[in-house]
Amino acid sequence: MNKNIILLSDGTGNGAAKRNKTNVWRLYDALDLHRDDQIAFYDDGVGSKEFLPFKLLGGAFGWGLKRNVRRLYKFLCRTYKSGDRIYLFGFSRGAFTVRMLAGMIDYCGVYTDYRNEKDLDRVARRNYNAYRSRFKRGLLTRGIRAFMGRSDPETPRHRPEIEFIGVWDTVDAYGFPMDELAMIWDYLIYPIYFPNYRLSDKVKKACHAVSVDDERHSFHPVLWDESAETDPSRIEQVWFPGVHSDVGGGYPRHPLSLVSLDWMIAKTEARKPDIGSPGLHLIEQRREEYIKHSDWHGPQHDSRALAGAYYRYKPRDIESLCNDRKSDVHIRSPKIHRSVMERIAGNVVPYAPAGLPGQYTVVTTRGEIPVYETPDESNQRKAAMQSVQHLITGRRWLYFALLTTTLGYLVSPFLLGCMDASQCLAVNGFFDPLLEIAMKMLPDLAAPWIRVLRRSPILLYSLVVLFGSLFILKARTWTKTEELAAGAWGVLKKKSLTHIG
Repeated sequence: MNKNIILLSDGTGNGAAKRNKTNVWRLYDALDLHRDDQIAFYDDGVGSKEFLPFKLLGGAFGWGLKRNVRRLYKFLCRTYKSGDRIYLFGFSRGAFTVRMLAGMIDYCGVYTDYRNEKDLDRVARRNYNAYRSRFKRGLLTRGIRAFMGRSDPETPRHRPEIEFIGVWDTVDAYGFPMDELAMIWDYLIYPIYFPNYRLSDKVKKACHAVSVDDERHSFHPVLWDESAETDPSRIEQVWFPGVHSDVGGGYPRHPLSLVSLDWMIAKTEARKPDIGSPGLHLIEQRREEYIKHSDWHGPQHDSRALAGAYYRYKPRDIESLCNDRKSDVHIRSPKIHRSVMERIAGNVVPYAPAGLPGQYTVVTTRGEIPVYETPDESNQRKAAMQSVQHLITGRRWLYFALLTTTLGYLVSPFLLGCMDASQCLAVNGFFDPLLEIAMKMLPDLAAPWIRVLRRSPILLYSLVVLFGSLFILKARTWTKTEELAAGAWGVLKKKSLTHIG
């Protein structure tokens, strides 16, 4: 009897022990694993380890990606029999992980002739290295390979097709703070990008749920290129309302993330004649709960709240991302989920995304799709969004001003000689009692930065004025951006009162 083998990889810092679950965990939790024809393996995301240094490295730079890919591959090698159906699911860097696993399966096949676990581990390492050797960049690693010799994969017994890949908001596995650093690392040191962004011919079906509203440049989505596709239904990349974890899950209030989960499950569940396979077998109660609690008017979060303000600000422009020459990604007509349009039209919550393209296709999980915009209305909306784009450019300059001010403060103890307490004498000022309390409460590591403020009241007052001004300007420009974007969507918002139920 053939079976479903379901491999799931969670997002950065997410895992089974986390209180707030992602859609990857919810899907795993809904699988009926008491059947003989279905097994699953759930892998915690990179940066989810308890050991703090590994946790930080995994969260910041994707440390542990190689281990996670090999662990999933070894589970597949242990359990695969000819004719079994392979399903892969992932969120964020976990999505990157399963997409890399799919490439490894395509290139290396599935090796089932291992003698023992030690031999399987050797094969997994060798096959991973052989697959990564296809990544042509990385001058240092190319030199090492030339010296050490090329690593070829073990001859596999099986070269299976992959039944389904389902991912939420794929991001690059290596979280460099700036694209320029990542490109230098990729070219000179070690290849970190996919060799190309095309979906393997061995994948029967792939679905990608993508966030419309995330504003962090380092979290921009890694899309599949659709330009060479002969079957337009093989890849479905659909944009959903909300930021990264509003789509993939992970917040305490999560009805918005259940919208994309409902759509993804609908593409994979059993007894669906349109997917051409037996599909996944789910616990019916869980499935009904996800449908019942999904809400496209649910709360949306701020991807750059608090310390997130230091992520480089760059809202997603769907048209640019779907025509990315640098990554050679081309998508003719982006697919927008109905929930985006209903959230705009419904006026239940203030929602007016600035990044939607002029030409797009609306898709839905179930039911009919109303006509939301005529071509003329879409063009008028895009023209009205130009003023919003000017504000977004201004907000990017505010981000760089915040970053420059913060960096100036961070280096000030070194410039003013306040790393040594004996050389940094305090000057009484208005805020000195508060700074003295802070000195006692905060760790010793923070002492030089408090001392420099006690020594130089002028610096302290300047920082208060600068940071205060920047945050006030940020709030005002955000409000103005929302107002102008809502005005650009005014036709649809008025139309919703009479034409859209």
